[in-house]
Amino acid sequence: MSISQITTLSKPQGDEEVPIDTFAYFRARAKRFAYELAIKEFQKSGVTKATLGRRLGKKPDRVSKMLAGPGNWTIETLADLIFATSGGVPTFGVAHPLDRPIRNFKQPQWLTDIAVQAQTAAPAAATIQTVNQAYKVSGTKQTNNEVKLDYAPV
Repeated sequence: MSISQITTLSKPQGDEEVPIDTFAYFRARAKRFAYELAIKEFQKSGVTKATLGRRLGKKPDRVSKMLAGPGNWTIETLADLIFATSGGVPTFGVAHPLDRPIRNFKQPQWLTDIAVQAQTAAPAAATIQTVNQAYKVSGTKQTNNEVKLDYAPV
C-alpha cells in the first residue's frame, strides 16, 4: 500500500526548512521563464540556428540542443544566447507569486453562485437549465485570439 504525499507551496517562515519540492517547483519555473525569454528573442530576431552557432562558436547540433530546452543552463548560457541572438541582455526582477490571491477560477463567480444555489435545490442536470434560463449571451468580443461572452440576466 502506498500513500502519496501532497505538498503545498508556502512562503518561508521562521527557521523552518523549505521543502525540496518547493525549491524544485520554483527552479523549474525560473528555468521556464529564462527559456521562454531566450526563445522569444531568438524567434523575434530572425537569426538562423546556423548563424547563432557561428556567433556562439558552437556546432549546429549543440545550438539545436540548447534551443530545445533549458536543461542545465546557467546564467552565463542565458546571457550568451540572448546577446548572440540580438545584442540584448536579460534583466531580472523579483516576484512574489505566493502573495497573489489564488486564481484557479474556471468560470465567473456569478456562474458558480448560481450553480451552488441550483445544486442545493435540484440535481446537477437542473443546474445547466437554471443557468441557461437565468442568463443569456448579450454579446461577444474577440481580442488576442480569445472570445469573451457577455452575459445578461434574462
